Amino acid sequence: MIQIENLTIQYQDLVVIDHSSFYAKQGKVYVISGNSGCGKSSLLQVIGLLQHHPSDLFVIGDQNISEEDQKQSYLRKKVIGYVFQEKNLHDYLSVYDNLALMAEILNHPFDEQTAVDLLQMVHLEVSLKQKAYSLSGGQKQRLAIACALIKQPKILLADEPSSGLDQENEKMIMELFIELAHKENICVIIASHSKYIKEKADELVLIKDQKIIQEIDQADSKEIEIEKTRIPFRFYWNYVLKSPILKHPVYILIILLSSISIGLSASVNRVKDNMIQTNEDMINLITNNNIRVTIEDQIFTDDDIEYFTHYQYVEKVDYYYDLNLGQGVHLQVSDTIENTDEGIVTIGYASKYNVEIGDEILIDEINQKIKVIDILTDHSLNDFSKVSHSYIFIDPVLLEDYHTNQLLLQVDSFEHINTVKEEIENTRKDVNVEDATMRNIIYNQLQENLVSYLNIFSKVLIMILFIMMGYIEIYDLKNHQYEFAMLRVNGLSRSNLRKVIDLRTWIQSIILLVDSIIFAFLADGIFYLCGYNEAIGSYDLLLYCLIVVLIIKGIPSIIMSFYLNHLSMGIMLKKN
Repeated sequence: MIQIENLTIQYQDLVVIDHSSFYAKQGKVYVISGNSGCGKSSLLQVIGLLQHHPSDLFVIGDQNISEEDQKQSYLRKKVIGYVFQEKNLHDYLSVYDNLALMAEILNHPFDEQTAVDLLQMVHLEVSLKQKAYSLSGGQKQRLAIACALIKQPKILLADEPSSGLDQENEKMIMELFIELAHKENICVIIASHSKYIKEKADELVLIKDQKIIQEIDQADSKEIEIEKTRIPFRFYWNYVLKSPILKHPVYILIILLSSISIGLSASVNRVKDNMIQTNEDMINLITNNNIRVTIEDQIFTDDDIEYFTHYQYVEKVDYYYDLNLGQGVHLQVSDTIENTDEGIVTIGYASKYNVEIGDEILIDEINQKIKVIDILTDHSLNDFSKVSHSYIFIDPVLLEDYHTNQLLLQVDSFEHINTVKEEIENTRKDVNVEDATMRNIIYNQLQENLVSYLNIFSKVLIMILFIMMGYIEIYDLKNHQYEFAMLRVNGLSRSNLRKVIDLRTWIQSIILLVDSIIFAFLADGIFYLCGYNEAIGSYDLLLYCLIVVLIIKGIPSIIMSFYLNHLSMGIMLKKN
């Protein structure tokens, strides 16, 4: 049944077994014995395909063993049963669910009567609903054997199965192994230092001085058919849903806090975007988004106006007049004034000269008397005239005969001002381009301060969430690596284990995403009632929650999945 020739087991510089052979047949009980640390468990793990070490020949039945993961997974799933010293079971599952889980891996039909028959076979009388953690040591070992027997294995491996058991339970377990070997024709191989178990063995295998010592018992070669079998999806689904992590109070609290944090962050991020848009709209309302273009030692003509009109985002181009009338008073034009005998003054001028609406002003430089029809208190005419200073605005017709070296460009919105400025500076090296200082002041005060704080808040919150969820995810997966190793032991390949971890991550992510969206909508509703949002919920809100959840859940799971899939089962079992 088993033939291993010229096997060497070595861990770095420590040689445990040196160029030795092992043989075993069906229908017999073999007990591997030797001093502590001699390599009993290591040899058992090599036989069980849990570790790989160099040998000249390794045959199980008629199958030549290689490092091919799929073939080894099949043999672990269908041919070899395992009973470890402890932790063979999923303690949080019932007796029935432990048995059913193994049946699902094998894709075998399973019901309560099958479970009862298995328990009778191992002489175990307990309720199918009883949790595994409540069983005694002897009961746990017999349930572990029952789980292994679901495979109908040809080989049954047991590593110190009587450790921690009293003499009565030890005797019961050994009698069961003998019965399985002799009546069910199973090759039973036990690693043990128990005197009683060694006495009851059909053949004693001794490891001494790095050599395997046994009577030559040539292995029989029985045909083993390797079938391509699929583990059904219901196994992955049931396994993940029955995991205690989803019901653990601490985990539920963490998911709740994380969901609140993600939802609040998403809503704050939306408030930030709304504030930016609101500020942009406000700036567009209270400013004209002007750019002033000046050319030295020349004057602009109508052709220049036509030229600058063709720049993208430029809506209007006018001559810019700024006549200094003395005593801090400047004369400018505005196309909002339609009559030559009317004008507008700034509040600065009105205050300085005690001018009111309806008063008349004589402008000697153009020999024109105008009537004040409005007193300007904002920058609605252009961005370069400060209302606190003394400005008079008149009909452009009055200055048609004047020449100017300045143009005033009106851009469609303030966010395009820098784009237009850069384009003019790159294409017209002969001009100077100025932006209105008022736009920068408003932008800095209303947007950069508050919005930057919201940006920092969102980023810090997401960073804390990523670190916290990453630590929890990695800690939880590492904490369950023995459990994952047991799944590999019972026939799951590396790709199967990845599916378990991936499904686990997806279910947790969906729970986190749904909760986050709920809290995001709640936060959005509060901000809406406070006037910070125009509506509740948006596509961007959902997208933000989705991206954050994928980052904080997906990246740690990918890292941990890669880590676990590159650990040997022997190492994973030892790290328990």
